[in-house]
Amino acid sequence: MSEYDYYLPDEPAACPRCKGPLAAWHGWDGPCRMVTWVQGERHASDPNGEAQVISPDQLAHLRLPEEFEAHTWCLRCWYGLVGRGLRKWDRWTDWILTDDRGQVSGAEAVDAGRRRCCHCRKSWEEDESVLYRTCPSCERLTKLTSRMDSGPAPSG
Repeated sequence: MSEYDYYLPDEPAACPRCKGPLAAWHGWDGPCRMVTWVQGERHASDPNGEAQVISPDQLAHLRLPEEFEAHTWCLRCWYGLVGRGLRKWDRWTDWILTDDRGQVSGAEAVDAGRRRCCHCRKSWEEDESVLYRTCPSCERLTKLTSRMDSGPAPSG
């Protein structure tokens, strides 16, 4: 059995397609000692006691590579996600999310509570606090990247 590490990124907290629960993020680019890496933290941890026998000193000296990848899937709809992390100054700083084919499209906020897919140009209602969501029209993973300067709201 191959060992891996667990990853806890800032986003997403739920499936971007169906809002279902995500399986644990896991990857093979780190030290593969069954430790948990938390975005923004300097050191790995072993919250579940699953790591191989590692002394606290050894645990404190483990580091992520400068670039690494982790995988997960939705436990409801089986949507696959791949995250690419970047380490700067010994901390996991950035997280770039893609679908399992390595793709992500932008989405623009057009009004309060509406966004538009930059791939198919269709819009839908979505809470602005949600960064990643799949487009209901083309089913591409999208990331809210910008707010359109739409000027005054149309009268209606």
